[in-house]
Amino acid sequence: MPNSLIQNLTKSEAKNAIYLDFEGNLNKPPTYAGTVVDASYSGTFFEPIFESVAKNKKLELSTLRTFSEEIVHRAQTEKRVILAWSKHELGLLDQLTPEITKHYRDANKLVMKFFKEKRKPTIKNLKKQIKDKKEKGEWGSARIGLKDLLKLDYVDYNYPSHLNDFSPGTALREVRNQLENKKPLYKNLHPRAKKNLNDLITYNEHDCRGMQHLIEYVFDRRPTEDSISY
Repeated sequence: MPNSLIQNLTKSEAKNAIYLDFEGNLNKPPTYAGTVVDASYSGTFFEPIFESVAKNKKLELSTLRTFSEEIVHRAQTEKRVILAWSKHELGLLDQLTPEITKHYRDANKLVMKFFKEKRKPTIKNLKKQIKDKKEKGEWGSARIGLKDLLKLDYVDYNYPSHLNDFSPGTALREVRNQLENKKPLYKNLHPRAKKNLNDLITYNEHDCRGMQHLIEYVFDRRPTEDSISY
């Protein structure tokens, strides 16, 4: 994966960007990707066993390679950048389509630079909360995440409370296991698995839309600047 990425983002690029987020399990290729472009959300499954799920939810079924080629082609032809919440997404795609690096921006670094500079008490408080949870043995990320920022009152994003403790990886494992142990049809899934799928899609959409909201939040607080950087 390239060490050097374009490190700035303009307001125009942010408005027209492809906001991307993957869901999956550790040590496995991603199972699902969602994108938001021009306020429209779409999702794609990559595992063939999820074919009936994709059909039921009116989502796409593809391969990671095809998805990667298509998203880069769209970025190229429509002159868009691709924004994701880390280099993780880039690491999944750049071996398939190396030209993605020309379009890729790390939303995490762009947003976190602003919070570290302008919202220092918030960062300090969030780090303390993470440390306290770890000391209590509670599950959670070791770093400040997208969800942590979206749930801040002053960020003014309506994050669904029922997703606070949702684990997309756990949900995907449960659904995959049921599809493997039965006929791989959506109608055969347990109601809990169907709910997990709905929550997974909603969770992913909020990751994409929430990322866009935070980028806009930063630009709104830098009204005289046409670009932000890290």
